[in-house]
Amino acid sequence: MIFEKNMKYKKPVLIFILTVLIIGFIVLFTNSNIEESSEYSLAAASPGGTYFAMSGGLSTIFNDNIEGGNLSVQTTAGSAENIRLLQSEEVDFALANGSEIFWAYNSEGFFEGQNYSDIRIITFGWTNVYHGLALDKVENLEDLKGSKVGVGPRGSAAEIFHQIYYQEAGIWDDIDPVYLPPSDQVSSMKDGNLDTFGYFSGLPLSVIVDLASVRDIEFISIADFGKDFNFSQKYPFYVEAIIPAGTYKGQKEDIRTYANLTYILAHKDVSQDVVYDFLKGLYSEEGLEYMIGVHNRAKEFNLETIDKMVDKLGVPLHEGAVKFMDEN
Repeated sequence: MIFEKNMKYKKPVLIFILTVLIIGFIVLFTNSNIEESSEYSLAAASPGGTYFAMSGGLSTIFNDNIEGGNLSVQTTAGSAENIRLLQSEEVDFALANGSEIFWAYNSEGFFEGQNYSDIRIITFGWTNVYHGLALDKVENLEDLKGSKVGVGPRGSAAEIFHQIYYQEAGIWDDIDPVYLPPSDQVSSMKDGNLDTFGYFSGLPLSVIVDLASVRDIEFISIADFGKDFNFSQKYPFYVEAIIPAGTYKGQKEDIRTYANLTYILAHKDVSQDVVYDFLKGLYSEEGLEYMIGVHNRAKEFNLETIDKMVDKLGVPLHEGAVKFMDEN
């Protein structure tokens, strides 16, 4: 009887202890998940271009505004590879050009028959301008036949552009494409092992500043040649642009070229709050000032142009970006 009486009072105590333990395990498990989910990654590009420079600044902005967050930057081949990495959830964020974003989401062009429906735009970033350089003056595209042409790393926006452009010009099979990141292309041109190269970047492109200081270079007015085969009409995402005279040493004239718009992307499953807080930090007065210090092209970050040309790309905005725009 005494034993039964003692158990009568011990049962509520045991239930209380078990409840506390269960709650403790839940809290511990939840906290561990929060800690795990605070690790994020951004697919950028190879060193030497605007993507790489900007990615470091964006990482700092993210880490300063996401509590416990850590955004690591991954070196990649560039735009096309970044989209593949994002779709497969190997990264959470990515930088990519409008042309590749459109083709990927709509399963067209170089992404025909493939599914990239999980990518989302969070903001327009900046304009990347195509730089085409040669050691000798290029009077017409026929001059490039038999040349070693640096077309950028495999999987980059530059590689895709060169294939499309030179195929339309009818000389793709007559050139020797070399797949190198911009810094390596410049080194090869310095050594005379590359006849010409091209790359998309903001102005100025640091590796070209370096090259122009040690070699006489010629710019290729690639938009002028493109008129012969209506390139910008066939591919409207490559808009005509100008590299103003004096941008680089020895450049005495404006260079007519093409530009492509760069966007910051996120996987659709990235938290709405994370994207919202990231944008809030980026578009704060301090955030914009910091990014301009990272790269002059960051002057294009503007609340008025977050969704620039997004309707033409046909890619949805991330729900976190929608919330941020609604409030601003």
